[in-house]
Amino acid sequence: MNMVKFVTDEQKIRELAESLYRIKTKEPGRFWFQGKDVYFDVFLKVENEEIVWFQFTWQGNVVSWDESEPDLKTGVTNEMSCGDRHYPASKIVKFDLFPNQELIEFVQAIVKVCAVEKPIFAQALKLFR
Repeated sequence: MNMVKFVTDEQKIRELAESLYRIKTKEPGRFWFQGKDVYFDVFLKVENEEIVWFQFTWQGNVVSWDESEPDLKTGVTNEMSCGDRHYPASKIVKFDLFPNQELIEFVQAIVKVCAVEKPIFAQALKLFR
């Protein structure tokens, strides 16, 4: 289990949120934002102007939502355990049996800051209610 201490300081949360920038993708309806921290990404898939998939990863931790299973799920990825020589081409996620509420609150705080200037995050904020 990943034992990262989640940021609770409002200024640090704001810095993380403001560091997210959009990466252009070739797939219509797919949004990818990358942050300044290592292993800090947000992915969203939109169909018919509605989010159908959301994934937030930060330092090996993940919060995920899918329209087919509309509860937020938390877990860890293999990103932090691959060592210096390997960088995983894709993430393997191991979901928690019970959602990590501290992680969900951390992600929600970042999404809330992003929602002010990025409309897709305002839509994503609704997933936390």
